[in-house]
Amino acid sequence: MNSIFNPQYTSYEVTELPSCDPIERAEVKSHLRVVAASQDSILSIYIKAATAWAENYTQRKFINQTVKVYYDAFPVEIFLPLGKVSVVNSIKYYDVNDQLQTLNSSLYQKDLVKVPSRITMKDSNGSFPSTRDSKYNAVEIEYVCGYGESPNEVPADIKNALLLIIGDSFSSREDRSEDLSISKSSLHLLSPYRLMDF
Repeated sequence: MNSIFNPQYTSYEVTELPSCDPIERAEVKSHLRVVAASQDSILSIYIKAATAWAENYTQRKFINQTVKVYYDAFPVEIFLPLGKVSVVNSIKYYDVNDQLQTLNSSLYQKDLVKVPSRITMKDSNGSFPSTRDSKYNAVEIEYVCGYGESPNEVPADIKNALLLIIGDSFSSREDRSEDLSISKSSLHLLSPYRLMDF
């Protein structure tokens, strides 16, 4: 599952947030043997912090969310970062006249089975349109990435890693001021899912 690729993109933004966390608070409370509702708020904070750290470490999004990724120009083959892609909503670009255009979806093909997903022109001799020279973020691609809409679709190893991170952080919450506690076991569980760039 560990992949190495050149992402080519310059930046991205989340345009539609996930509808839920990759692990349910009830599952976390069961793991920690916590019953009191008074701990719900702090556990929710730890869930989000652990998720953010793990997504950054793996370079994947766990629950479906819409992102917009920017490139300075079209590469020969586009690799989409952030893990499993289910839908490509649009590919837009600034043409040589600095006008924003939408690339017709009939002109390109998508491989959404592979991770990272890739996009190429359908015509093997064709190429992506030219963009405005020296314009930053001249290409923007919007798509949905994540394992699915619910925690049940997130791989068990990732959820177990999140439980370990949350558990370690919760148990030592009085001893630290800010940093999450990341154990070797958590890293071991997450490493196979990590997307590496070069």
